[in-house]
Amino acid sequence: MIRRFSIATLAACLLCTLACVQQEYVGDDDPISQPDVQPPAVESSLELTYYSGHFGSYRGCPEEAFSPGRAGESDSDPVEDPPLVATDCAGEDCGGPTLNCESAQVMFMVTNAGAEDVAGVGLDDLLLLDIEGFERASLPVLNITYLRGEAFGGTIAAGQSVELRVEFRAPLNPESLVVPSENDVDGVVEGEREFEPTSGARLRIIIRAEGQDSETLDTPDIHTMPEVAT
Repeated sequence: MIRRFSIATLAACLLCTLACVQQEYVGDDDPISQPDVQPPAVESSLELTYYSGHFGSYRGCPEEAFSPGRAGESDSDPVEDPPLVATDCAGEDCGGPTLNCESAQVMFMVTNAGAEDVAGVGLDDLLLLDIEGFERASLPVLNITYLRGEAFGGTIAAGQSVELRVEFRAPLNPESLVVPSENDVDGVVEGEREFEPTSGARLRIIIRAEGQDSETLDTPDIHTMPEVAT
């Protein structure tokens, strides 16, 4: 009696195991078993050429400058800025542009050196570099246009070039973020290296495109705009 019960119990357990396996099995036609594999990106066919740039002027509107320590402001998320105009003024200049208040800009050319059109071209990131070339902040982008003013659609034909202007929010004093020490008066000693004071900083422009690796351009030092006398 005991033996018969054990065999019956074993058979029942076996049937249960097979049923569980059948329930857990996912067929080849089930989308769950087919991972969404994207084709690998190919080497970028884009070439970047720097034209010019500046860090704007925020002396007349310091609240418009980028500040990585400001509450509620991200280092990387784009910020929709109000126009850089005076809000409290009097006289005939009321409502006009505020002196010493202009957003930062960088201008460069993107060339498609490949044999096919490239779509989805856009700015992936705009980074502020320190004096050693390390990325210190991702600067919020305000607008991207052709140099002649029209909006950029994101497609570049084979063999063609586009000249772009990027407006962005820059720090009030970019040089304060690029020297790896608080002491930048007479030269900064960091380990065995000595850093001279600087009045400029570099940008790293990263351009993306559909199906391609990103392309990177490091600018030379750019500077804030000179103050306009009032």
